[in-house]
Amino acid sequence: TPATLELRLIAGLIYSRQGEYKKAHEQALASLLAAEELRQPSIVARAHNLLGSIDRLRGHLDGAARHFEEALTLYREIGNMQGQALAQNWLANVWFDLGRWSEADQYYRNAGQIFNQLGNVYNRVMIDNNLGEIALNQGRLDEALLFYRRALRALEQIGGSLWVMGTLNLNLGAVQTRRGETAIAFEHLERGRELFARAKVRDLLPEMHRRLAEAHQAQMAMSAARHEAETSLALAEELSMLGEEGLTRRTLGSIAAAEGQTDEAERELQRAIQILSQVGDNYGLACAQLSLAELCSHASDAERRSQLLAESMPVFERLGAALEMGRAQTLVSLA
Repeated sequence: TPATLELRLIAGLIYSRQGEYKKAHEQALASLLAAEELRQPSIVARAHNLLGSIDRLRGHLDGAARHFEEALTLYREIGNMQGQALAQNWLANVWFDLGRWSEADQYYRNAGQIFNQLGNVYNRVMIDNNLGEIALNQGRLDEALLFYRRALRALEQIGGSLWVMGTLNLNLGAVQTRRGETAIAFEHLERGRELFARAKVRDLLPEMHRRLAEAHQAQMAMSAARHEAETSLALAEELSMLGEEGLTRRTLGSIAAAEGQTDEAERELQRAIQILSQVGDNYGLACAQLSLAELCSHASDAERRSQLLAESMPVFERLGAALEMGRAQTLVSLA
C-alpha cells in the first residue's frame, strides 16, 4: 500500500543516517518500483530523492543529480510545490559539491521562497544552512555565521531534530576555526558530536572528525589533529564515502606538511587530488592542488608549483573563494 511504501522510505532515511547505505538503497529502490506499479508519483519522487541522497553521500554526484532532476520533474507534473522546493534544495546540494555555486545559490533561494510561502520553518532552516556553506567556502565568514545562527535559533524554537542541530553546530565550528576562534569552535564541534551520538547517526561523523582535526591544527596541536584526521579517514573508508575520504586526505597532507613530513604530505595530497578529481569536487580538488603547490618550496619545484596554481586559481576565481585565492596569489608573488 502507499502507506507501507512511505514507511519503507522513512526506514531507508534512518538507515542512511546510520551509514547503512546498502539497506537504505534497498528500501528506496523497492519503494520506487512498487510506487511506479501503484501509480503513486509523489512516492516515486520521494524515492528518487532518497536514492539521490545516498548517491551524493557516496560521492556518485552524476547519479545523484539524475535522481533529483527526476524527482523535480515529477513534483512539477503533479503541482506539488513543497516537493519541488525539496528537490531543488537537494539538486542545489549536488551543484554545490560540483563547484557550481552560482547555480546552487539560485536553487537554494528559489526553494527558500517556496518554504517561506508555505510557512515551512524546518526546511527554511535547511536552506539557511546551505547558503551558509557557500558563504563559508567563499570566505564570507560573517555572513556564514549569520546564516547558521539564524537557522539554529529557528530550529531551537520549533524543537527541531537532533541531526539538524548537530549539523548546524558542526558548521558553526568550521566557521569559527576559519576565523581563528578555536575555543568557540571546539564548543560547537563537541556539541555537534554529542547531538549526533544522541541521535545515533553516523553519516556526518567523517566530517565532524575532520573539522576537529582542522581546529586542533589551528592550535598547533598536531598529535590531536592527526588522531582526529585518522579517525575521520577510517570512518569515511568504512562508510564508502569517497568524497569525504578525499577531503580528509587533504587534511592529513596539510598536517604532515606542518610537521615537516614532506614525503607523507605529498603522498596524501596526491591521493586527495586523485579522489577529488574522480568524484568531481572541483573546489576540494583545487584546495588540494593549492596545498601541494605550497609544499613545492624549492626552486626545482617552481615549474610544478606554477602548473598547480594555473589549474587551481581559475577555480577559486570562478567560485569566489577569496581566502584560497589570497593564498595562491601569495605563492605567485613569491615565485
